Amino acid sequence: MAVDAGADALGFVFYEKSPRAAQMDAVREIVSVLGRAIETVGVFVDEKPGRMFSMATQLGLRAVQWHCTNLLQRIPEDSMKERRSLGATCTDLKVYLVFPATGFTWVPSGTRSGWAGIFLDSSTAGQPGGTGRTFDWGKAKSLVSAMSQDVNVIVAGGLTPSNVAEAIRVLRPYGVDVASGVEAKPGKKDPAKVRAFIDAVRETDNQA
Repeated sequence: MAVDAGADALGFVFYEKSPRAAQMDAVREIVSVLGRAIETVGVFVDEKPGRMFSMATQLGLRAVQWHCTNLLQRIPEDSMKERRSLGATCTDLKVYLVFPATGFTWVPSGTRSGWAGIFLDSSTAGQPGGTGRTFDWGKAKSLVSAMSQDVNVIVAGGLTPSNVAEAIRVLRPYGVDVASGVEAKPGKKDPAKVRAFIDAVRETDNQA
């Protein structure tokens, strides 16, 4: 349904505390049907890099999205060594990091990052994502602008069909990410909301 609606990527959550937690067999089946037509992303929270990349490879995913506690204090460059040690099967995996949208600054280096992108999300101590809350886009505008000089920025957190156009106009991100904002209930997507969200994104892009 999401692919038919025009989604560019699908995320599969491997976090047991999430109402969206996915089962490996189901993910494997979905990915096998989709093939390489769309970016499939495994979403992990505080997972060891070796296990994360191994799972993603087994399932045929194209990317991982890594929520890592205290990531801002220790960007895990060593994880890339682990990634390379897994062999050629992992070399095509994209790696997205997730940062909280507040509490840090970014000084552009002038050099594009090796990461596929960084998600800016509204997170809490007990919930690393999927909070359904927006962050202050006006205050984050300069941060996103600075980050975008080095890395693709994907905005998440509280986005819905009715507010995503404004988020794009204010922040001009590389991409947007949605979960709770297109659900009928936690863990259950609403097809009409999914289509409305993607339509709003496409319309805003066409106006740019």
